[in-house]
Amino acid sequence: GKPTTISPENLEILQRWFYSPINFSNPYPDKETKLILINQTKLRKKHLERWLRKERQLVWKPLMKKIQQQEIILQQQQEEELSNDENENKSSNNNPTTILQQWMYNPQHITNPYPTKEEKK
Repeated sequence: GKPTTISPENLEILQRWFYSPINFSNPYPDKETKLILINQTKLRKKHLERWLRKERQLVWKPLMKKIQQQEIILQQQQEEELSNDENENKSSNNNPTTILQQWMYNPQHITNPYPTKEEKK
């Protein structure tokens, strides 16, 4: 069938669910959640499911891949720094770049990469 155009209001509802830190790590709604989303948006179940599938495919999976790659790179960097630092005895985690990367790629921050005043300290 032809793709359903989702209104900006509905898109906002769906994206708010999808990109909330709680759901983003596993954006697969259970039956109850689907019913709630269907109620809120008045979309048909198959349209909701199609949107979720596309969002996971186009946005979520590539992003998750990137996060995993970043984590692997971070681990490697830390391991290298640790082996380099054993004689110097300085901590690698205080490297500002590492701290920032770890903060940025934390799933809770990736959808909202704006630190609070507290966190900036």
